[in-house]
Amino acid sequence: MGDPARFGTEVEWESDYEPYFVVHRSVPKYDTRFSGFGWNKVSHSVELRALGYRAVVLPGAFVVHTPHAPSPDITAFRANPHYRLCLALLKNEFMEDLRRKYNITLDDKPDSLYLGQAKSLLLNQAKDSS
Repeated sequence: MGDPARFGTEVEWESDYEPYFVVHRSVPKYDTRFSGFGWNKVSHSVELRALGYRAVVLPGAFVVHTPHAPSPDITAFRANPHYRLCLALLKNEFMEDLRRKYNITLDDKPDSLYLGQAKSLLLNQAKDSS
């Protein structure tokens, strides 16, 4: 890539990576399944990775994140197990969609704890309603 001081330093993608990107408006938009708290920026970085984009830290550029009170969504995520289970199911669905859409396999780790809980909860609800 050339001189890192001029062109930036490439960083390796990691699972649940949540950087801020500067990209052209032609890249895919955020997946609308993820709104509020949970995996909106991560899903975007995963899709960009699937498309072959590389993450580069730009020299002399920075972002300022202003502290703020916790959002109602993070509060719900922390307090409500159904919120976490729903997010785990959405993550799994999203990753399967990417695999089909781009014919790729990403070396990600499924959210097995929450997925297991979600499957158990759904099975119990199905038994209760029969």
